[in-house]
Order: sequence, then C-alpha cells, then structure tokens
Amino acid sequence: MKPGLKDVTALSPAERATFIETLGEPSYRGGQLERWLFARAAPAFDEMTDLSAALREKLARTFYIPRPAVVDAAADDDGTVKYLLELEDGAHVETVYIPGGDHDGVCVSSQVGCPFDCRICATASLPFRRNLSAYEIFIQFAIIQNRHPDARVRNAVFMGQGEPLANYASVVGAVELLRRHFDVGGRRITASTVGLPRKIVKWADEGPAIKLAVSLNSAVQKTRDELMPRAARYGLDDLADACGYYARRTRRRLTFEYVACAGVNDDLRHARALVAFTQRVPSKINVIPFNDWPGAPYEAPNEERLAAFLAEVAKGPMALTVRRPRGSSVHAACGTLANRTAARLRA
Repeated sequence: MKPGLKDVTALSPAERATFIETLGEPSYRGGQLERWLFARAAPAFDEMTDLSAALREKLARTFYIPRPAVVDAAADDDGTVKYLLELEDGAHVETVYIPGGDHDGVCVSSQVGCPFDCRICATASLPFRRNLSAYEIFIQFAIIQNRHPDARVRNAVFMGQGEPLANYASVVGAVELLRRHFDVGGRRITASTVGLPRKIVKWADEGPAIKLAVSLNSAVQKTRDELMPRAARYGLDDLADACGYYARRTRRRLTFEYVACAGVNDDLRHARALVAFTQRVPSKINVIPFNDWPGAPYEAPNEERLAAFLAEVAKGPMALTVRRPRGSSVHAACGTLANRTAARLRA
C-alpha cells in the first residue's frame, strides 16, 4: 500500500475506463491499460510504453500497482520451478510452474497461510494471515508466463497455499481474469477444496464453469478426522450430498483426491470405503502418494502396498489415476508448499 495512492487493480474495468476518459483520453486507452495491468503484468506505469508520458504520470500520481515481487526461486530436475512472491504488505506466498509439454501449468495460492489444519499439508504449519485479492491470485499466473516466455502456459490449478472456496469471491474474480486475459478455458482450470459442502453447492449454482477437485483422503470418518480435523467437521454424508448436487447441477464430473499415507489410509478396508463413497457421485479418483517434507507426520506407502490398494480401488466403476510428485526435491509437490524459501532467505 502506498500512502495517498489507490490500488488500481481494486477498481473495476469500467471504473478504470471512466477515469481514463475523465482525463480527456480516447476510450481505447482503457483497453491498453487493461492489457498492461493483467496480460503483461506490468509492475509500474512507466513500463506502459504505448501510453503517453503525460498519461503515465497522471496514473502514477493517483494509483499504485500491487504487483508481487519474485524474491526467490527453486528449480527441480524435472523442470518444475517454485517461486516465492512477496506481496505489498510483506507477506509471502509460493506459486509453482509445472512443465507439461504443449500445455504447461501454474499452481497458484489463494490465501496467505491456511485456516484449515490438514495434517497431510505443509501449509498447515503456516499461520493464516489473510485472503488474497483476485489480482494477487491472477497475477501469479501472469508472472509465471512472463518468466517462461517460450512456454505455452495454459493450465491453472488452485492447489497452492490456502483453501480456494474459503476465499470464494476472489477466486471467482481470478478465474474471470484468467479467462479474459489468457487462453485458459474452464476445462483447464481446477480448484481444489478440502470439501466445504455449502460452498460446493454455491459454486454449483453460480460459480464459473471450471473443474472441481475435492480432497477426500479417506472415506472412513475417523481417519478423515485424523488427517483433516477441521475439514472433517463436515461429515462425509453432507459432503457426498453436496458433491452429488454439484454433479447434477453442473453435469460435470468431480475429482476426488486421495493422498495415500502409509499405515493410515492405504489398506483394503479404506480402499473399499473409497469405492463405496465415490459410487454415490459421478467422479474420478486421483490417488497421490504422500509427498514428504521436513518434519512431516506421515510417509508414502511402499510400492507393494500402494499397488494392492490401487488394485482394490480399480475394482470399482470410477476412473482411477495416480499422480506422481513433481518438484519434490524443492518442496514444490502437492501439499508441500510452506514458504521454505522464505526461511532460507532469513537464515
């Protein structure tokens, strides 16, 4: 925040256009400003070279751009790169570039910290500070595209730090910005939630048409209580009802994400419970072997135990996939974002 200046991204496109017109500028200048702010992720008005110097000066006297600064990066041998971003108030979030051939992706954060203390996720070790704005979420994608200009970044996953549906309005706004300023259709955007029944129903009724993934992690209530104590306050029956409503209302299939932890939720009893639960909702199952981080309370199953679990789940009618970790050596894999680069910077 800059004293005496307004956040230009907090205005609507119409409000920014109106301001431009009040300066006596032609209306097309508003479109140029939009492209600089969002598609090009300009950090300052001085960089907006197709605007006149006089207009740039007037904008700079009234507004500031809250563009995050990249303060660190860590690359994995598989091409994954984790970036640490510092926000205007000094808070840090992590975002991840995920190479994928023709269609690379970005894993974006939606909150500083997380209000849910899921024990399978390293972000739970961070105190929850605040929600990100729609611009702060969106700009993570734009920054990654700008830092990888030769990449075709076309997938966005809201699977970084924070619970997307607990920051509902900003996530909806970020999705709208992605679709407006980049070639990212709804089928290439996924939001991952711990499973908030009322918000899932709300998204079904009025949210943008994107993919929804639910972190289930166990269809046995007692085990889910252990793995996700706050999220598990919403019972499995309520979650199933909300997910079923979502599938009927949107005619879109959900993904149930299942982090397999050795000796916790990876036996045949849990496999059968998972099949029974997912049969209630048109869905597919994505099994993720637990991704380790320093001090983690769990570990991944060995290959033999994981194979037995998968074989049992495969007996069910749901589509089954296994997601192997990407960026694990730099703690950029699913569930391991915890601003460890920030800790290294302070050391």
